[in-house]
Order: sequence, then structure tokens, then C-alpha cells
Amino acid sequence: MTQTTRDLEMNGAVQHHWSTTMQPPPTASITYSRTELLALGHNMPRQWIPSKTYTTLKDLGIFRYRSRRAGSHIRRKPSKLWNNDTTNEPSPANSHGPLPVHIISRTDKKTHVNHQTGVNLINLRPIPRETYSKLNVYLWNANSVRNKTNILFDYILEHDVDIMCITESWLRHNDSVVIIDLKPTSFEFACVCDSGNQFRLYVVYRPPPSPRNGLKTSDFLSQFDDFLDEVTLFSGKLLFLGGFNLHLDNPSKPEVAHFLTSIADAGLSQHITEPTHKFGHTCTLDLIISRPDDLLVIACTVLDILYSDHHVIKCVINRAKPHHPKITTNSRNYRDLDNDAFRSDMIHALESFPFDGSIEGQVSCYEKTISTLLDLHCPVTTHTRMLKSNPPWYNAEIHLARRTRRKCERTWRKSGHAEDRQKYLDQIHQLSKVIRQEKSKYYTNHLSSADTKTVFKTLNTLLNRSVVSLPSSDSMKSLSNRFCNYFKEKITKIRQSIRSSLSDPNVQQAESQHLTEQCCPNVQPPELTDFFFLSPDEVAKLVMKSHSKSCGLDPLPTWLLKKNLDIMLPALSSIVNTSLSAGSFPSSLKEAIVTPILKKHNLDCNNLKNFRPAFLSKIIEKAALCSVNNHVCSNNLTQMYQSAYSRPQYGDGSAESQE
Repeated sequence: MTQTTRDLEMNGAVQHHWSTTMQPPPTASITYSRTELLALGHNMPRQWIPSKTYTTLKDLGIFRYRSRRAGSHIRRKPSKLWNNDTTNEPSPANSHGPLPVHIISRTDKKTHVNHQTGVNLINLRPIPRETYSKLNVYLWNANSVRNKTNILFDYILEHDVDIMCITESWLRHNDSVVIIDLKPTSFEFACVCDSGNQFRLYVVYRPPPSPRNGLKTSDFLSQFDDFLDEVTLFSGKLLFLGGFNLHLDNPSKPEVAHFLTSIADAGLSQHITEPTHKFGHTCTLDLIISRPDDLLVIACTVLDILYSDHHVIKCVINRAKPHHPKITTNSRNYRDLDNDAFRSDMIHALESFPFDGSIEGQVSCYEKTISTLLDLHCPVTTHTRMLKSNPPWYNAEIHLARRTRRKCERTWRKSGHAEDRQKYLDQIHQLSKVIRQEKSKYYTNHLSSADTKTVFKTLNTLLNRSVVSLPSSDSMKSLSNRFCNYFKEKITKIRQSIRSSLSDPNVQQAESQHLTEQCCPNVQPPELTDFFFLSPDEVAKLVMKSHSKSCGLDPLPTWLLKKNLDIMLPALSSIVNTSLSAGSFPSSLKEAIVTPILKKHNLDCNNLKNFRPAFLSKIIEKAALCSVNNHVCSNNLTQMYQSAYSRPQYGDGSAESQE
């Protein structure tokens, strides 16, 4: 390396100073070796650059300061680049004084810059990853699930099964107890939903032909061809699972060749390549079929779990696993309600109650007052909880039995010995026994300390009676409108039939004959023109006789109303009497939550005539009924063996015996 500038010797080190005002001598040259240059860079003691030299280097564009690499705690410290001690610099070069110190604050945010492209990687938008898991679909030929409910229930929970397809379940339509016993809480029986309508799953089962059932393979193949012609028109993804009971390991058979040709012509392929039966029939009995172009099936695994003579088939499909169901509820915590403070505020609020106002104004004031006070003393809170998959009877005993069973299974699969296999089978039966015992113990303790309502609720759950049977519909909104229109039309028809019967001469003659027999001859009974008013004690008696259940539209729970009836009784009495005197029912009380109930469990749920409405009776309705009953009974307008309403002591049998 050749240098054409003059050298300044300072403190025993070489300082390079390029001057723009004077020309260096052409003969002045110094040559450095590689070793000397390295020594200058690493072994040379630290020196300070004079301000004039630094200005010159900066103007020429050849100065580059390379900072040392350090952590953020070192970068935050003030760094002194230049020496303020002027005694170490020569006077000609330090005529303008030392270079001022500049402290630059650097942020902790690191910039990952690609020096080749000049792109800051921090500014790149990350590509979203697939954070969801794939859907696990299982297929199993159970060969009767009646004695395997505990085993199947535990298997679904342990292996995180999303869809369980079961063939040869040997269940009937009235086996609701077995169905509720084998499915977890978050499962729906015989129902697979896809909101996007882009995926359809079909479970096909072909019973083996025998002289007893009279089935023929040719009939199945013909029906299956027609079925494929229909479902393959669907543009979405298709998945077929089931037991076809065809020995595909022997493609020379005519029925096997016909089946393979049918699925190939439909653009389908079969994915099972392992034995699915304990006797070793290779991929002939239980099959999984899909379109190769759909890329729906990711992997298929045949699992020998020794629960039946067929193996379990696990199929992982390219669909997002459903999220764990969450239940969101809005409720008031009445346990934390300070009833004394609530009563005090209610007394002050009802002082401005419009006793002389209209029925609509009184009901509106009553509801707003109660709603405001409840929001103040007991506000509505929203709770979101996960729907638990594990039942409440799962305890440490069951987990220990499951751990022992898994240990025996690993030992058997590793060794393959018959003794280890038998130990594994024994542990399976032991686990089923433990689950049955703990379940029985849980429900025994639960029912022994429960009230009547809880007992019936638990029994309905165990017997699968709590399932609501509703007609099929596209949405719940359209179904609600159908029920609403049906019940309105039903009430309208009843009113029209009553009016038409009153104008019928035969009915009028029968009524006059009945009045003659029941009442005194030639005496016309008085008409009911007005409702009589109820005293506060009578209103209180109606409230206290009412059941303690409440409707979701009620402003105050019935039990809390009974507890504070003494301060609300004047307002309630005024509302009842104002409604009776005006002959008007409040519009806000005409709304009700109607729960359609199927009259009998064996009736058709798609026929709305088989449903009856269930709603709560109101205090005003009971008050009006009291007036009607008093008028009817005082004028002897009822039948002698009236079986309903005013004379409940007589039943239908008494009425039928007198006909």
C-alpha cells in the first residue's frame, strides 16, 4: 500500500492526515505489509482524531465510523468519541478546538435489513399459518354397542374423536337409553352438520347376504350405482365410509370387479390398504372412499383395539376441527341481592306510581321501576363457559384404570405375545367395570340428596326424555313463525266456531232447555256485564297460590315477588282492577314464551297438530276467571258433573258415566 501524504507522529502511533490546502511531495511514499496493517487495526492504542482531520475526512467521503457491537444497556450509555484534552494534540491541528460530542439515542427495536435487497424484514407481513387441527373421523363395526357403551364413551373422550361412524350397532328406534349412555355431552347422535355446505359424509353398510335375510349382492351393486349417479352430481367434497363386506383382496370376483369399476367410473378411489378384520381379509370389509382431486383424506390408519372382530379405522380429513362448544348465559345473581336495600328503594320508587293512570301507563311504570332497581342492586352478568366433555363421575379411579390399560396395550404391541394380549383384554373389561361402578355411585349420591325437581330432571336425562322434537325447518326463525301462525289460526277457528254455534238454532234450543232444567222456570239468568273488583287480600291470595316458576319476560321472579309482596301489593291491585274496569289487557303482557310440546312421543313431529302450547298464567287472567266462575256458579249455569274449570272434583269418568 502506497501513501502519498505526510505522516504525523503522535504518541508513538501513525496518524494519517490528508490536507486539501497543500500538495504532498511526489517523492514521499511509505509501503505497509499485511502484518503491519493488521497490527495497526488491532494492536494500535486508541487515539483521538483532531477536529480538522475529521472534517477533512468527512468532506472527502472516506470516513466511516464502525461502532462496536453491544447490548442495549451499553448503547444507552453516553459515548465519548473525541478527546477533550487538548494537550495530546498538536497545536496546528487543534486550532479550532476539539470536535463536539454528539449523543444519539438508539431504539431497542432491531432492524433486520437484507443488505443485498435493502428490504427491512420487520416491515414484511407474516403469512398466517394453519393454527387449527384437522378433523378426526372414526369408523367402527361395533357388532352391537349395547354392552360396549362405557368402552366406546371412554374411547371417544381419550382419542379426541370428532365424528364417530358406527355400523352394526344393533340399535332400535326405542333404544334411547343406550344412545344417551354412549355419546358425550358435546356430541349429536346421527347428525353431521357443515355450515359451508361444501362437505358431505355418507355412511354405507351392506349386510352380508344370507338365506335368512334373502339379500343379494347384485341388488346392492345396482342400488349403489344409482346412489353414486345421484350423489356425484354434488359439486362439493364427498366422503364415503362403511362396511361393504366385499373381499377386495380378490379382484377376480365378478362382484368385486363390478364394485371397483363403479367407483372408478364415478371418479372415486379407495384408501384402505390394511386388514380391517381380525381374520385378515385385506381391505375388503370396511372402506373409506373419496375423490382424489378433492384432497380431502390426509391419512387413514387401521387400529386394532380388540373391542370387536373389526378394527377401528381412523381417517384424518382436510377440514377444520370444530371449536369446543361454549355456552354464554346472561343472568342475575340473586344470592348477592341485599333485600333490605332493595325494599327500601322500592318503597321510595312506588311513591310516584300512577294509581289514577291508564292500564298501559301503570304496567309500564311498574316494569321500568323494577328493571331499574334490579340493574342497581343485581345487575345482569354474562358468563361464558366451556362445555365439558368429561362427565362428572370421572375421577382418579377411572384415570388410574385408563393408565393401566394403556400400559398393558403398549406392552402387548411391543411384544406381541398372547399373554400380554390377554392382560390387555382383561384390563379393558376392568376399565369398563370401574366406569360402571363410579357412574352408579355418582347418581346414587346425587339422587339421594336431590329434591323432586332435580330427580325428575336427572331421570329425564338418563332416559333421554329431554330431547326436544321439533319439525324440520331451514332456520329457527322460520319455525317460530310457523308455530305462531298455526296457534293464531287455531284460536281464530275456535272463536269462529263459538260464534257460529251461538247463532245455530239447534244450539239455542239446547241452551234454553238446559237453562230451564238448571234454573227456575220462566226466569232468565242475569248477564255478566262487568267484572267485580278484587281487594288487596284477594290479589295477595292469587299471588301466593301461584307456582314459584317464572317466565323469562317477567320483570321480577315469582319467589322474589312473594317475598316482597307487602310493598308491591298496592301497585299490583291497582293494575288488576284497572284492567278489569277498562276491559283491556295490557299489550306488554300479551307477549309470552311459548314452548311447543309434542303430545305423544310417537307422533309425527312434522305435523303441527301434534303440538300443544305451554305458557304461564297471569294474575289478571286469574282475576277475570274468578269473576266468570262466580257468575256461572251463582246462577247454576254449569253441568251437574262438570269435569273441568269450576268443579275439578269431578273427573272425566264421572261425566262419561252419566252420558
